[in-house]
Amino acid sequence: MLTFSLDEYGDFEGIKNGNEPIYIAGLIYDDADDDRDTGIERNRIKAYYQAVIAEAAIGAVNASEFTYPEALHSNGNRVRDYQVVRPVKELVRITLREFIRHGTYRGNKLTWVNRQGITRDFVDRKGQYHIFVILKSDKGMTRLLGANAGILAKDDFASNLYFHMADEMIARLIFYNPVIREVKDVWLDIATRTSANMEPSDPMVSEYKRQGYRANKCDENDPNSKVYFSLTNPDVYRSVIAEEIIDADRPDLVISSFHVTSIMYRSGIKGMEFLYMADSICSVLGFDIDGTTADEWLNCIMSRTSVITGRTDNLIFGYDEIDAVYAKAWAKYKDGDYYKALSIAFDACKYEGAFAELYKQIWFKKLEERILEQPEITAFNMAVRKLYETLNNNTLDQDKCFYILNVLERMVPKLEGRFRSPEAKRILYTLYDTGVTACCHIGDSKKAEVYFEKCTESSSLVSLEDYLNTRNKMVVYCCDYFELERAEELSDENLIYQDLLSDLKKDIRLPGVREDGYLSMGKALSQRAQVYAFQRDERAEEAFRKALEHFEKGSANYKISQSYLMHYYLDTAQEEAYCAEAEIYFDGRNHLTEQLKYILEEGSRHDPLINMKYALYVWIRGLYLFRMKEVSDRLWMDLQKIEKKFGKKIGNKDWKLTGHPAELIFKYMKLIAMVRQEPELEQMYAERMENCLIYYGPTEDAIRRFGEIEILHTKGDFMQRDEWSEELCCFLRDRFSIFKDMEIPEDGEVRYQWLQDQMTFMYR
Repeated sequence: MLTFSLDEYGDFEGIKNGNEPIYIAGLIYDDADDDRDTGIERNRIKAYYQAVIAEAAIGAVNASEFTYPEALHSNGNRVRDYQVVRPVKELVRITLREFIRHGTYRGNKLTWVNRQGITRDFVDRKGQYHIFVILKSDKGMTRLLGANAGILAKDDFASNLYFHMADEMIARLIFYNPVIREVKDVWLDIATRTSANMEPSDPMVSEYKRQGYRANKCDENDPNSKVYFSLTNPDVYRSVIAEEIIDADRPDLVISSFHVTSIMYRSGIKGMEFLYMADSICSVLGFDIDGTTADEWLNCIMSRTSVITGRTDNLIFGYDEIDAVYAKAWAKYKDGDYYKALSIAFDACKYEGAFAELYKQIWFKKLEERILEQPEITAFNMAVRKLYETLNNNTLDQDKCFYILNVLERMVPKLEGRFRSPEAKRILYTLYDTGVTACCHIGDSKKAEVYFEKCTESSSLVSLEDYLNTRNKMVVYCCDYFELERAEELSDENLIYQDLLSDLKKDIRLPGVREDGYLSMGKALSQRAQVYAFQRDERAEEAFRKALEHFEKGSANYKISQSYLMHYYLDTAQEEAYCAEAEIYFDGRNHLTEQLKYILEEGSRHDPLINMKYALYVWIRGLYLFRMKEVSDRLWMDLQKIEKKFGKKIGNKDWKLTGHPAELIFKYMKLIAMVRQEPELEQMYAERMENCLIYYGPTEDAIRRFGEIEILHTKGDFMQRDEWSEELCCFLRDRFSIFKDMEIPEDGEVRYQWLQDQMTFMYR
């Protein structure tokens, strides 16, 4: 059985003051399925407090006032508070750690007196304590402070903040506990709340009445008496828990005791022990707390709870938007949607601040651990298919996909015994094919090849067309590995195989096969054209045109190959050809502002024809190389706000440009800032260029490094350029076998020109 006991700290109704922490905290006592241990622990708590009070009374003039439990709490008498309560609380602060960890006091076992009057030691504790806290961040739940929030939702209306925080706490502890795996049988000890005593004219009185609370007079005989409101009772918490039981589908949850009462510090009152302990925990965590902001208080509370328990798995949560994100991720995990749960977890990494860092470092990692502990085969299969779909459409976020791929792959050993039939094993081919795609997106050719070999081992499980599509990706990672001759051979082979497959499909009269092939043939031709483009071979244009004939004009596949053609024009300085093709690509728009608007509009659709990042890359590259004279102040300002504008369109205010080709986009942003002589923006975009890649392989690293060298060359800083270009050449020799024995120029200027000949097509 688990005993939950909670209390509060801070002014929940004065949240605008912000000069002290606001939190709900307490303890969970896990008796290791021994109900008798919980009863013993209640008596042990009583013995602990009695020992504290007895020590505090030593030498005191008013020793008779040091009684249990009265000495634990203020009664409003300031002199007594200072002389009695203060020294008791100080001793609790000093000794609580020992009691929580070991159940002892000052190194000795606590004792009790049996019915025969014999003093005995308490038996060793079987259970253990968990401390929990939910602390309001400085911002709190911003969506519950807006003008559109009603009187039952607004955190700064009446006592809504407390109810919302208590609701979150109960849900997190009982129904979605990331530390205690199974919560089956609970005993609840919850302290009730009343409002402060207020003048009848106080605006808060009106707020409480609007919510249906009944005012109670402090003095029934005084017509002008102050009033107060009883805010919580068993009915409130019963409703909250009943709703969560239904939402979490937990009808099996056993509530052994439901104890909602005021904490009473009077002799003879039984059943208060865990509530006293919750009160002490709140007091110790908030005593003389360091800092003036919630971020600072959070760090202090985390440190103090670790000191008290001797563990780092304390249940510390924030009343903050990041907690709402975490709750969504957990709900998706419980629903068996691993892909969405991990997707939300990845997006959460972009949040900033101490509360976000807590969730990133602890709670989202716990969620990942929980998924990996006992993965479900159906949920795994669904996640693999969703990942495959994402990597093959224009909404992909390669960093996110690579993260999800890593987690899914770590599930395979635990699920291996479930992949018995060929149909079941086919999902592994899909996973590894996805791995090839993901690694190509981040420029990790060697790992892509490892995934391809895994695909080859199980190629008998899939159709020839599926395997040829996977094989076509080999050309990508050969190009990324600068092995263009091998890429050329493979692309030629793939075209032969696609030709044979097309003929076979024609022979058996399958639909969708043109005279010159079908969709996969178009992709193979496009791949061949890219090899030409990397070689700056003029045959690239004709090859791209031939590939485009296989796609429906204006379709997603058409625009992908069209963008490759545009990059070829950019790399070979064909301004007129680029501008003409760009007008078609950007939906018939020629003006730069209209083209940028198209990127935002089309890129934010549910199933877009373009990928926003790749479209922005080809656009800004063309702008810098060919159309700088057309850049107005307004367009430059819009470009600086591109992340905010796109985030607003997709409903993600924290959206950022990350992952390839973001490093190239920020390179051009920095170059534009240089032309406009805006050094602060130069510095900002240099930092963004440096930090925008999360998962990346050696190819993307080389691209980023060469971009920095290009900037140095443009600035005329040839000494630094030559130093960094030498470092890049060493990197290329170390990471790419084709450069290992290649003769690289020693002269800085010649070496820079040589690097320009290696970093071609879409590497600039």
